[in-house]
Amino acid sequence: MLLTRRGALGALSAAALTALAACGRDAGAPDPNASSDLEGEIRGAGATSQSDAQDAWMNAFMGANLRATVDYAGGGSGAGRTKLVEGAVDFAGTDTPMTTAEIDKIGGVVELPLYISPIAVAYNLPGLTGESHVNMTGEILAKVLAGAITRWNDPALVALNPEAALPDRRIIVVGRSDDSGTTKALTTYLATIAPEVWTHEPEETWPLRGGQSGDGTAGMIQTVSAAVGAIGYADASKVPSTLGTVAIGSSDKDGSDKDDSDKSGKKDSDASDKDGSGESDNGDSEKSDQDGSDKSGEKDSDASGRFVSVSADAAAAALDAATLSAEADETRLVYTPSPDADGAYPIVLVSYLVARLSYDDAEIAAIVKAYLRFAASTRGQDTSSKATGCAPITREMREKINAAIDKIEA
Repeated sequence: MLLTRRGALGALSAAALTALAACGRDAGAPDPNASSDLEGEIRGAGATSQSDAQDAWMNAFMGANLRATVDYAGGGSGAGRTKLVEGAVDFAGTDTPMTTAEIDKIGGVVELPLYISPIAVAYNLPGLTGESHVNMTGEILAKVLAGAITRWNDPALVALNPEAALPDRRIIVVGRSDDSGTTKALTTYLATIAPEVWTHEPEETWPLRGGQSGDGTAGMIQTVSAAVGAIGYADASKVPSTLGTVAIGSSDKDGSDKDDSDKSGKKDSDASDKDGSGESDNGDSEKSDQDGSDKSGEKDSDASGRFVSVSADAAAAALDAATLSAEADETRLVYTPSPDADGAYPIVLVSYLVARLSYDDAEIAAIVKAYLRFAASTRGQDTSSKATGCAPITREMREKINAAIDKIEA
């Protein structure tokens, strides 16, 4: 529910505003450099994959801007885009880029890739959780999700997991019951990597019927968690430790040891970041190395044939090699990650924050621009990375994002 403070804020003292900011959602210590320059409230809705990142951004942003309020309602990518088109919200989160028809109704948008996270293929097999992953090639994963492989001890799975005790248990495939950008990202990968097996077009709607389903990310996790033998998919940050995740590799089962360098070290600092907080960022915080070792019989894999477990570093490898899509322009920064990059985890969600190019209310436009700048800043990206384990954007992306934000007007 949107917190309405517009009428009351003017009567509050600076001390009272600081205390109010400290009472927000999970807010920490008040920002010593907090400002009261921005005043008003904005509302957003959309992708549930971004929910934890949005919470982290909102808390930090409102702590630094005492008269500004931001609310994000979730509801799914499709719902968020629809509400933005209808004028019900001021910005949207979406795991799928806006369509031409949606953009035409708005009259122009700024589309920014501000949340990048691997999509985990999660399963419920007691004893095969944590660092003990089940290995699958892209083709085998496609066969599992398409229903061509129906038992966990199928010979094709056993061959990829010689040291894992795969049970003689039926595989229960779980899809999303709602339209989801996460579904489209996964089905895009499947259709690309194994078109002869996965014959469905990439789309937001899960194409198979007759299996189990979950509504939203939370529903997906709940359904997979409730049935031993189930397999589904979700933003990696949402998968609990009680579930295992698939390590994905190519069909070349090389298994040779190869040094996977930390790709997150390529993120450069940008001291000129404008983050809406009244202070400059001095650089991205360093990421600690994450152990991607696989104890199910194969090492982590990259394009040379080894299996890669889901991690922010592996997503960053795909992000570093990302290219702008054909529909991209100077305000629509739509990226395609590279699943073939060395050390890359191949199923990566690029989730966008979308705003109008033009607003009727200058106050709303100013807060939207400041909030987007904060989310894109090194401080904002570090905040969301710590909260969710997502991969920070690159310096090159940040520069393009800030240039796009500058074009928002009222």
